[in-house]
Amino acid sequence: MIIGIDIRCFANTHRTGVGEYTYELLTALFLAYPEYQFVLFMNAFRDDSFDIPDWKFSHVHMVRTRWPNKVFHLCQLLGLFSLDAFVWRRVKQLFPGAAGFDWWYSPNMHVMSLSKQVPFVLTMHDLSFDIYRDCFYWRQRLKHWLVRPRRLCQRAQVIVVLSENTKHDIVTLYGIPDDRVHVVYPGVSSLFQTKEIKKSGISLPEQFVLFLGTLEPRKNVMGIMLAHQALPLALRAAFPFVIAGSSGWKSDDVRAIMEHDPYIQYLGYVSAEDKPTLYTRARVFLFPSLYEGFGFPVLEAMACGTAVITSNSSSLFEVTGGAAVLVDPLDVNDISAALRDLLEHDILCHSLGEKGRERSMLFSWQKTAREFGTLLDRV
Repeated sequence: MIIGIDIRCFANTHRTGVGEYTYELLTALFLAYPEYQFVLFMNAFRDDSFDIPDWKFSHVHMVRTRWPNKVFHLCQLLGLFSLDAFVWRRVKQLFPGAAGFDWWYSPNMHVMSLSKQVPFVLTMHDLSFDIYRDCFYWRQRLKHWLVRPRRLCQRAQVIVVLSENTKHDIVTLYGIPDDRVHVVYPGVSSLFQTKEIKKSGISLPEQFVLFLGTLEPRKNVMGIMLAHQALPLALRAAFPFVIAGSSGWKSDDVRAIMEHDPYIQYLGYVSAEDKPTLYTRARVFLFPSLYEGFGFPVLEAMACGTAVITSNSSSLFEVTGGAAVLVDPLDVNDISAALRDLLEHDILCHSLGEKGRERSMLFSWQKTAREFGTLLDRV
């Protein structure tokens, strides 16, 4: 089997959740299926535009072009050439006798035009851009309109989603037949499956409450800060709030509050290597997001044995499976009460952390890769 893979999702200075998903899934696929041939495609005008993993497998091949992205996207939008055929012309000499790709896979949405004959598998992470449009600024909304997610889903023979909640959204909102949408749960990186606290160059309080994610409206950072501020002063002083993540849209008000609150420490973006230290040392991981297609930070915190408070909506109750405290993300008092309860009760907090660790062991990238490969074989 020859599988073409669009890895343009690595075109970010910092690897985001989609990038981490793609890296972990592809690494597991390459290890699980040495008999398959994988052709990775990326386009970047500048060499430093991509954060590309150093995969060294004999059955993994790279096609790299240097078009200006705006020109490349415009050509795809106008359908001037098919992406799979464009890539195949550059590798067909490696596969004598083959007529083209057996599958074209996109781990995320992109502007693309594909040949009619190539089978297409697409990972849809969520439909937050349709369900919470007010949480996206105009350029993001324009990008999603140009990508045409509904049309991509209609084109795909197989749609892979990370939760039953996202499957329900796609079937309901886009009218996609149920049997074309498949839930394949992702795994959790081995980085987080350790009880050792590694040293980090980050200066942290002795004990603290943690949030990790992009500072944007969908992550409900303002509500989280207000919930922490509603705690008794002595409890806030004993458990200051550590916030980690890149600044996103509408983060100015959030940043202003952080700068004037002595019990909030903002770290900015942190690397994947530093995340386990943050999770493991935190007393509670607070993540009552408005909407998540899966919620990787929640699973990562659970794998580190940290007690988690998260939302009772979207996919988060599905992921946590009874191993976290669920709250109404729109109710600051509900969030604050749950946080106070865990901060004041050591046994409850420890017990919840152990439940989370046990729950996280059900999620394995090796299992994900096998389910993904079996799905392609079957279809």
